[in-house]
Amino acid sequence: QQQQQQQQQQQLQPSPVVFKQQVASMAMKEATIAFKNMEDAYAMAKEIMALLSASGSVTNVEEDPRVIEAAAYAKKLHSVALFKLKVSKRASEEAER
Repeated sequence: QQQQQQQQQQQLQPSPVVFKQQVASMAMKEATIAFKNMEDAYAMAKEIMALLSASGSVTNVEEDPRVIEAAAYAKKLHSVALFKLKVSKRASEEAER
């Protein structure tokens, strides 16, 4: 009976190769989402700049705190996306071994 339970547990666990492929796939999905979030943030920063420019109420749009904050957030997401891409690449390399 104990041997049968061990066999059942082994069947439930994916092989190391399958596990590595699953990890690589999840990492790539996370990187893709992160890059989409980054692109959205840069688009929002650009939209804020365009709205401020069109309003004419701000003389130097690039120095407006709203633009600075939006650009800083986009840069932060850029760093996150690059990190996740690096993790994804490493996971893919590991899955190929």
